[in-house]
Amino acid sequence: MIDYLVRPFFQYLPTDLGAIAAAMIWGQKQYLTSQQYQVWQTTGLLHLLVLSGQNITLLVNFLQIFTKRLGLKWQLLITILVAIFYLVIFGTEAPIVRASVMAILSSLVIFEQTTTPPLYLLLLTASLMVIVKPEWLTSLSFQLSFAATLGILVFYPYFQARFKFKSALSKMFFVSLSAQLLTTPLLLVTFREISVLALFINTLVALLVEPIMLVGIITSLAGNWIDIINMALSLILFGLLGILNWLVNVCYPLSLLMQLRI
Repeated sequence: MIDYLVRPFFQYLPTDLGAIAAAMIWGQKQYLTSQQYQVWQTTGLLHLLVLSGQNITLLVNFLQIFTKRLGLKWQLLITILVAIFYLVIFGTEAPIVRASVMAILSSLVIFEQTTTPPLYLLLLTASLMVIVKPEWLTSLSFQLSFAATLGILVFYPYFQARFKFKSALSKMFFVSLSAQLLTTPLLLVTFREISVLALFINTLVALLVEPIMLVGIITSLAGNWIDIINMALSLILFGLLGILNWLVNVCYPLSLLMQLRI
């Protein structure tokens, strides 16, 4: 199934960009060269090359555009089906389980028309996951997934109220900052080094990430069926991934010079 999903990326895209797409959209890092992996790790962007809850959220939001008029029941059903799809294909990876459970719980809250705070849903999800699989508590992917989400839920509303920003770039910056306030200490303790420029680089590429993921998901799901769609979407991906890859490689030498080590 994984081979089927990543196949469209290698039909019309250059190998290096196809490898990045496979990693960003479906977490398949085996297509990356060691040099690519090193560049993305050094620039602090390696988290973009793993499967995360953002993939699930984007797909759910995209599908709900078409089911909005059908009512909350259909939206809840779509959310549950997407969550099951990811769980069946990718198994019990901590970020996927977290995102799946939170997506379902959030949809249930909307369906029941209650006002449960997202922070409570996050804590409930974490508790359920640790009860089912206690070893997740020491898993770095589990810790990073929840740290990033917790950072956004806790710090982003403060930044929004304090600075009253409106531009998309400002929002991307503060979302990235909020997440990294909690993930940076974890990464520093684990790997003993981190890029000082990571926040800047993450902000620089943030506007490209969601379009790449959304177009990439559609390419995967439709590209194997209709070749003309694959060609058209691959052309869009070529432009977006080309810009992203260029930015990453431009920032790489500076990141090498500005590594914080402990």
